Amino acid sequence: EAGTFAVTAVLTRAPDYGRVAMTLNGRPFIPAFNGHDKDGVTTAVVEAGRHALRQGENTLRITITGPSPVDGRAFFGLDCLKFR
Repeated sequence: EAGTFAVTAVLTRAPDYGRVAMTLNGRPFIPAFNGHDKDGVTTAVVEAGRHALRQGENTLRITITGPSPVDGRAFFGLDCLKFR
């Protein structure tokens, strides 16, 4: 369904997770997220703002922008997106 929605992302943090940037349909969605958490696996709720979606297919692009400072890995976890 096309429309403009407030979007919340639930993202994972962990010791071997890196930094990412995200776009939605070519526009900034979450411009910078640091997924590193030295203490273990946690989640972060990120308010991503309001975004226009078109009916049908929409493209979420995730770009790794930096590795974990601990081991040079750059894993990433997206638990869910909520559209309101």
